[in-house]
Amino acid sequence: MRPLSLKHAAIMDALTFGMGGDKTHRRIDNHPGTFMAVVVEIVGPSRYSVAHYYKQNGDLVPDPDVEFVRQNVAWYPVAISQWCGYRRAAETDEDGRIVKWHRRAYRDLRSFAGIFLTNIRDQQGEFRDSDRVGHAGDE
Repeated sequence: MRPLSLKHAAIMDALTFGMGGDKTHRRIDNHPGTFMAVVVEIVGPSRYSVAHYYKQNGDLVPDPDVEFVRQNVAWYPVAISQWCGYRRAAETDEDGRIVKWHRRAYRDLRSFAGIFLTNIRDQQGEFRDSDRVGHAGDE
């Protein structure tokens, strides 16, 4: 099972920089009205969600929401949620360690995650704590 490439892992490191403790989520919108904001949340031990959301009939809809696990110094995408469904490519234990994966599903998700992360970097530019960062639910 291959982790994200070093280039994509660096994007995940930047997205999650400074998170932990009381800081469990951040919303990055460096170009309001031009691109969808990206929301990063800690969803469990060593587990992070990176998502775009839009509102439909008052509900937030993921477009998409990709779950990542950090093991040692590497990042692994494990699941994806979109308006049309949910797919888990790897199973994790309660500590966020990968215990089983589905080869074809994981390969497809890893490829998608790389494109997704590159698009986020290209759309939002460099992101740091000084950027337009707020809480996940902020409008």
